[in-house]
Amino acid sequence: MTVLSREEWGSLSFLVADDTGVIRAMMEMMLLALGAGSVAMAADGQEAMDELQRNPVDFVISDLNMTPVSGLEFLRSLRSTDDLALARTPVVVISGYGELEVKEQVLAAGGNAFMTKPVKPGGIETRIVEILEAQGRAAPAIAVPSAKVASATVASAKVLPVQIAASEATLLAGRA
Repeated sequence: MTVLSREEWGSLSFLVADDTGVIRAMMEMMLLALGAGSVAMAADGQEAMDELQRNPVDFVISDLNMTPVSGLEFLRSLRSTDDLALARTPVVVISGYGELEVKEQVLAAGGNAFMTKPVKPGGIETRIVEILEAQGRAAPAIAVPSAKVASATVASAKVLPVQIAASEATLLAGRA
């Protein structure tokens, strides 16, 4: 597998779509720790589509089960848009549900990858690199952001107290 340099990560822009604010914040921290150049946010599929039309990105990471517009509805809308460049935006769909039929639905709708929660930095990094390789956009790199650098970045991030519901705590703990 190709390894992206800090500079290559810095050139990538992301949109995270999830209806749970804590998950959005965690994904943002994870992507920034990997070196992402920018991370935009959306709370559902419609917000994600609106944001993409205003500000296209290199990758979308979308939750599957959002309301009022789900990740699957968003994905179908994105893939059917008349803007071909936008329609080709890679999408990694994440979900607390890991059944094979859910994964098959996502891939059939045009998802580039499917991951179950909880998502770990190494897992998302692997999926991003695999997608770049499949598109012919990733070249072998000499430099690699070490786990020590990523950990230091996350460890030095400002910690803000957050209130979450029991269901969100369960998702974060990976028990959903």
